[in-house]
Amino acid sequence: MTEATQSRTAEFKKTRFYKVLQMVWKRRMVYSLMIPGLIWYLLFAYFPMGGLSLAFKEYKANLGIWRSPWIGMENFHYVFRDPAFFDSVVRTIIINFGRMLFEFPFPVLLALLLNELRVPKFKATPHNVIVTKM
Repeated sequence: MTEATQSRTAEFKKTRFYKVLQMVWKRRMVYSLMIPGLIWYLLFAYFPMGGLSLAFKEYKANLGIWRSPWIGMENFHYVFRDPAFFDSVVRTIIINFGRMLFEFPFPVLLALLLNELRVPKFKATPHNVIVTKM
């Protein structure tokens, strides 16, 4: 690449960046609406990811999270070799299938029954009671 093309490329990137910056500044009120969502995302979705490293460490309270020794997959080997782990997985699957079997059809049936009511007053009142109750 010659110097002329390098300077044109840098100039293009510079002007493109400034155009984007000007567009953002022009619509700053709209972009400011994103701030609460970004703060929520950082606090509750991004920052907790640091705690995931605890699964790969031998945590010692006096050392804290960041200085505790790294042990890799040893914790997972311990968990997967424990017979109680597979019992809990099987019980969790059984509970979830039972909930799907017994809890899921009732709201659908209730919605269908409410939809079949002909009088709007009798249709709206039970709907409002059910929705506000939850």
